[in-house]
Amino acid sequence: MRKRKILFVTEASFHPTGYSVYTKEVLARLSRNPEFEVAELAAFTGPEVEELKNVKWKVYPNIPPADNVEAMNAYNSNMSNKFGEFSFNQVLLDFQPDFVMDIRDWWMLEFEERSPFRNFFNWAIMPTVDAEPQNTQWIDTYSSADAVFAYSEFGRDTMISQSKNINFIDVASPCASSNFFKFKDKKKLRNDFGLDENAIIFGTYIGKGYHVDKLELVPSASWSSRVNGIVIMKRLNTPDPIS
Repeated sequence: MRKRKILFVTEASFHPTGYSVYTKEVLARLSRNPEFEVAELAAFTGPEVEELKNVKWKVYPNIPPADNVEAMNAYNSNMSNKFGEFSFNQVLLDFQPDFVMDIRDWWMLEFEERSPFRNFFNWAIMPTVDAEPQNTQWIDTYSSADAVFAYSEFGRDTMISQSKNINFIDVASPCASSNFFKFKDKKKLRNDFGLDENAIIFGTYIGKGYHVDKLELVPSASWSSRVNGIVIMKRLNTPDPIS
């Protein structure tokens, strides 16, 4: 019996980004299942990258060789190429997947819907939905997928409320990995950072897409604020002293 083939389109499973880590965790498990053959279209990597040698499944680099001037010019001619469109159709022809999976933003995955081979694979997506209402074009794209997952209950409720045509499956939130380093002596760690051992700590992360005006809502200290025993720690996705 032929194994079912799964193609995961992502940034690169060996990168430290959220999308990449999620991809690595999923493919590491699927690749051990004898019923599946998996492959990865790594949008943000080229064939020269050393990390490719350590990946246990087939990886298709999206970025052309640096010395191929003609291919690089074609690659740079369309922003969507950087997210995987440049090599997507060629990968489909070579790997011939039964399923194509993508867990990224709409503008990173929408090209997959436009593929001339769209009718030859089942499309499963988990788009990032962190605001409402969603753009109607985005909702139309999600409605065309064969299976839709969400990062959160908010994402689920937002998509379902805007369209009855979305084939929603379930919430598949990322979870903490057992490989994460755990501090055994938290009291010492707090002391090293000059924090009260009984302080309540909130953490927040602000990405590049966050509008600068919204930063006014965050305490203005460089990376933390202390108010009545509550410590607010923030990390901006921009160059700063603690990068």
